[in-house]
Amino acid sequence: MPYIAIKHLHVTFAALSLIIFIIRGVWLATDNQKLHSKFFRVLPHVAYTLLLLCGIVLATLSGQWDQGWVWTKIILLLVVVGFGVPAFKRDSTIPRSRRISLWGLGLLVFIMIFAVVAYHHAMIAPPPPGAVPADPSTQVPAAPAATLPAPPSSDYK
Repeated sequence: MPYIAIKHLHVTFAALSLIIFIIRGVWLATDNQKLHSKFFRVLPHVAYTLLLLCGIVLATLSGQWDQGWVWTKIILLLVVVGFGVPAFKRDSTIPRSRRISLWGLGLLVFIMIFAVVAYHHAMIAPPPPGAVPADPSTQVPAAPAATLPAPPSSDYK
């Protein structure tokens, strides 16, 4: 399967994962019983697994395993799952308001994942040991330091 087709599958599973996460959160907030149906308890696991498999294939084909942003995406996906498990657990003893908060935190982490993807920058994680340093010619130059005008001289004596 060509690289571009796998990339499209990866993006599709990422979007599907986000949509499922949002729908389940809305159902959690509205106390909808569909949240606890077997199909919607299994579907996220399938979507996350396929997302991760496509990501692994992409990282292998492109040789980007040493990039910090790839590892950041993987770690953040695990964080989303970590927030989602107690939020969507069927017989949870956690109050619903707290479960909705966990869902909201998971949604914020999803946004962080998409920010990492958009900028190909780790944001929060250093590159793994042995990573090749980034080529300085491809980095965005830093903004020049702002120069403030000199304060007006005091004419009062």
